[in-house]
Amino acid sequence: MCSWIYRSLLALLWLAWGLSAQAQTELNVSVTGMLHPCAQPGVYCTFGLANLANRTNISSSTGHGGMTPYTSTILPGTVVRLEAPLDTSERVFSHWVGCDITFGDAAPNVCEWTATDSSSKNITAVYTQSNTKLINLSTRAWVGTGDKVMIAGFIVNNAPKKLLLAARSLSLDLATEKLLPDPVITLYSGANPIAVNDNWQDNDSATQNDLTAAGLAPSHATEAAMVVTLSPGPYTLIVSGKNQQTGIALVEVTDLDDFSTAGRLVNLSTRAYTSTGGDEQVIAGFIILGGTKTVTASAIGPGLAQYGVLQAQADPDITLFSGSTVLATSDNWSETEFSGIGKRTNNLQATESAILKDLPSGAYTVISKGLFSPGIVLLGVDE
Repeated sequence: MCSWIYRSLLALLWLAWGLSAQAQTELNVSVTGMLHPCAQPGVYCTFGLANLANRTNISSSTGHGGMTPYTSTILPGTVVRLEAPLDTSERVFSHWVGCDITFGDAAPNVCEWTATDSSSKNITAVYTQSNTKLINLSTRAWVGTGDKVMIAGFIVNNAPKKLLLAARSLSLDLATEKLLPDPVITLYSGANPIAVNDNWQDNDSATQNDLTAAGLAPSHATEAAMVVTLSPGPYTLIVSGKNQQTGIALVEVTDLDDFSTAGRLVNLSTRAYTSTGGDEQVIAGFIILGGTKTVTASAIGPGLAQYGVLQAQADPDITLFSGSTVLATSDNWSETEFSGIGKRTNNLQATESAILKDLPSGAYTVISKGLFSPGIVLLGVDE
């Protein structure tokens, strides 16, 4: 009996020694330099983990500076390979902290580490703010009444932003009889109206002087404009005609802040009526400043029906221009060959259109029309 107990105790000691020899390391992967939570898993805070032959995703839906989006226990001897996104719409990868092996300019975003039997290992991916921004977003379209007013939605990200919001019409280079005589703009946060302007000279003298000094004051007294500072979030700007007037107008959202500020415009989506050609096409313009930016342009038609839009465009197309040069076109988004576009078009229907393009600093235009019939379209530009 004693011999059996001795042998059992010896076996337990060997087992305990074996477990201690295989002590696992707790690996903590974190991200710094993010000024706001990740908008989507996989956009700002996603890494690739190559554990021997297996590959899994490391992601966080709420990760931001200092947070640990991934923690796992790793066996000694395991080689871990981390790949951080080189850049996102708002951040650029800078360097690793705590990484054993990096690959310099050849692959600065790749880190390798071999697990030991230490208790923990912290590896951090450090990001800095991108200096590339959308500083002006606008859409020219026909403004009707009821469901055919022009509705522009835009998003402010990161920090409060000072913006010019305007509706221009009589200053456009078109025949006067086609233009909206007296546009009115109403700004909403959710369902709540927070500001309205009919004629831009109704603003206080300081605002008028600022617009004039910046060269942004409307050319005609009946055009509308306001200067607002908005907290991060989505907003809606509705352009309508005074006293039920109709005609063509241009809605504009312009960044008035210093270029170095953290706040940024990341989207303008305008719902408007479009014909099959001519002056009643929907035309979006945008300006990129500071370097190359990945931009998605999309035209949604049939998908608007689920929101009660009765005259949605059945088959919208889009064309991207730099000046008069065509850079890309799209009719049905799934038939295009833009690398990575599937990640940004999850909710588009087959006949809707999208373009994904890396664009250098400059001014660009996106035109959308109906291929076979007129209708209401949502034309969007997103970074």
